[in-house]
Amino acid sequence: MPRRLTLSVSEGTTHVIPFDHLTRLQVMAANQGEARFPLVIRLGAVRDITFQPVTVLAIHTELKNLAPRIQGSPIPGVRFQAADGAELGGYDGGDGEMVIARTDDAQLSITSAGIRIVVHQFPPPVGFRSGHGLEPGWYVCHFDSLQFGAEGVTGSRTREMGGSGAPILLSGLPALPPVTRWHHARVAGSPTVAVAQFTNTPAEEVFRDLLHALDAACVESLRLKRPLRVRAE
Repeated sequence: MPRRLTLSVSEGTTHVIPFDHLTRLQVMAANQGEARFPLVIRLGAVRDITFQPVTVLAIHTELKNLAPRIQGSPIPGVRFQAADGAELGGYDGGDGEMVIARTDDAQLSITSAGIRIVVHQFPPPVGFRSGHGLEPGWYVCHFDSLQFGAEGVTGSRTREMGGSGAPILLSGLPALPPVTRWHHARVAGSPTVAVAQFTNTPAEEVFRDLLHALDAACVESLRLKRPLRVRAE
């Protein structure tokens, strides 16, 4: 899959957006009705394409119609925090499940039900359950937060998972990805993550920068009356 989408206009500004961020917006657009936003949904489908201003105007119109339709829609995600509570960065999920990290015996992902952890471990950790479409020997549990400390990783289960509410000790989890793979980061290098907190963020906040970049590219094409080149790289 391409890692980024580049939008450029001759003698204008070049805008670069993460490709996977665009695909999450396109899923939301498709959920509103594919016939309403066909051009937005097909952005990036061709690795290198040039849109004439008349088509750019249609794309711009679709974006203007899409923005209010997704406003307020909750986007599940995870925020990484330092020991002092400072936000380090995180991930924004989307429709369905988004895997953050995995090994042969464990997987960590984001879903609307919380931070989802699946392990191939027996006996399973406290609170983990079989079933739920899992293969035999695999167990799943959802968490509101994960705490990373000197003694290991502990998790606070979601209310839906039940239990006493006490954090449970987890082992054998995959390492968190490096900062360069996070969807957004306020730090660089190799920060120490103390907490991974499940969040629900309004779609207009999650996609603000993406929508601004798409809007700006379209406006510039229309203002200069020049084609918009879109490249998936």
